[in-house]
Amino acid sequence: MNKKVLVTAILFGSLTVSGIVSAQSVYPGQHQGKLKKETVAPLQAESFDLKDVRLLPSRFRDNMLRDSAWMTSIDVNCLLHSFRTNAGVFAGREGGYMTVKKLGGWESLDCELRGHTTGHMLSALGLMYAATGSEIFKLKGDSLVNGLEEVQNALKNGYLSAWPEELIGKLKASDYIDYENELAVKFQEAILSLPEKQRLIFNLRYYDELDYEEISRILDSKVDTLKVNYHYAKEKIKEYILNR
Repeated sequence: MNKKVLVTAILFGSLTVSGIVSAQSVYPGQHQGKLKKETVAPLQAESFDLKDVRLLPSRFRDNMLRDSAWMTSIDVNCLLHSFRTNAGVFAGREGGYMTVKKLGGWESLDCELRGHTTGHMLSALGLMYAATGSEIFKLKGDSLVNGLEEVQNALKNGYLSAWPEELIGKLKASDYIDYENELAVKFQEAILSLPEKQRLIFNLRYYDELDYEEISRILDSKVDTLKVNYHYAKEKIKEYILNR
């Protein structure tokens, strides 16, 4: 409940202090009524609820406004794309699959961290709604929750994720690569050296163990094209390992 913290400044006044004080380490708006053991130690500094504070014109408020603009610029459908794809909500060119901008990086369909950004965004929208009171953040958060409910209903077993349930057993890093195994390291390097499209196809086929028909639906690509790309990907990986 309490932690010793070094107080370097008090931002909401002209007082600047330096020293060790007892301070509250929980956020009232998030933990109110949920703590099993209430704080009994005397506190020199207490947390406050975000909805009780509004930033005045300052660099802090400028940064908050920049964050706000970025958060509201991201399409809800982009954040839900990998969830909907996993649940089979999209059907070929139907359901909006072809019109949704696909996110890359950790949110690409060949990355098994996909979907986590949506969770971060939900937290950020909640905090921004508390900090500003602007309904746009609540509405965007509600839209995400409604979309996730649609995905969960489509999966029919209560499961909710951007990747198949059977992949949960592969979560340990050691299931993918043994860093003391030189061949395993080369294998991962070879995959990373592939062109983006081939790498995506290879990962969906090899790691996610999807059949070509499923990959065809996800990537809107012909099965024969996928087979050719997968074949070339394997050949390039073999060549990389043998020549390095």
